[in-house]
Amino acid sequence: DFFDLIFSQERNKLYVYSANGWSVYKYNITDLAHPSLVNKLTDNSWDYFLGLGKADDKILTYGTKGIKLWNYDGQVVDSYNLTNKYPYNINFNDNSDYLFNLDNNILKIFDKKSRKFISQTFLIVNEDHNRKSFNDSILSRLYLVDDGSLKMFSLNGSLIKSFKHISNKGYDVAGAVDKNYLYFSDGKGVVKFSKEDLKPIDWAYTTDLGGKNGWAMGLKALNQDGQDRLVIFNNNSILVLDENLELISFSPATEEDKQPQENLFLALDKNRATSNSLISLHGGGYAMNEELIITFANRVYSAKTAGNGRFTTIISVPNVLPTSADI
Repeated sequence: DFFDLIFSQERNKLYVYSANGWSVYKYNITDLAHPSLVNKLTDNSWDYFLGLGKADDKILTYGTKGIKLWNYDGQVVDSYNLTNKYPYNINFNDNSDYLFNLDNNILKIFDKKSRKFISQTFLIVNEDHNRKSFNDSILSRLYLVDDGSLKMFSLNGSLIKSFKHISNKGYDVAGAVDKNYLYFSDGKGVVKFSKEDLKPIDWAYTTDLGGKNGWAMGLKALNQDGQDRLVIFNNNSILVLDENLELISFSPATEEDKQPQENLFLALDKNRATSNSLISLHGGGYAMNEELIITFANRVYSAKTAGNGRFTTIISVPNVLPTSADI
């Protein structure tokens, strides 16, 4: 089972990279009728790959051991020591000196040059979920929407301005750096807003678009002939809106079998570790999108499975006498 995939055009050929945890597979799909495996990327540090990305001519892996940048030949050329159980929440821009990590209820800003976190700011978070920020490299501003308001930050983590939205959930901010507006999703719909003062320009409720019980979460802004096209993952469907937030098209979701697909299992990335060190715990055989409570000695953690019933999380080794312990 694969967690994530990205497409990459290299030397006039089309490739797809797919991650299944321990490895990243590179396929040549220039001829879609005859895809071929050309490389398999693994890491000697037992990194467990949770997500993929692309930055110019580099492939990004987001794993339990941090972020790694690979060249097209499968060699690690750089790395950064920051993690997130939701790789989607890490904002990586190759042209920026900073990485932005929405780690549960904390905005963490990481300086690439010093390789240190330079700022941590608390957010309003009612639910830990996928949440994408927008780094405007022209204005040197970061935009994000938490579960209370839309927020504009300077790149040192100082709050510049906020705008309270009508929902108790916040998800994604998307748009383009060369325009004076952006979009955000808050479950109930999508809002087009001014970059300067965060004031709404237009909005659309999506709860009844593409069927009933819609809930706007993931948001992607694309450009088609100079005009915006918004792709919205709306719980029960995928919507496509124009820049005036009018519906262009939609594709309804189909009911999935959420029953476990394999036998239960748990595994650690190491079998020995000192107290308070971090270890990676992963498992499977659960229902898809199942909320889990993990108890290790006297410490309690939470996790949520992906669509394949598997999960990965980072836990801390408790301060106990050397012995075996149940999880």
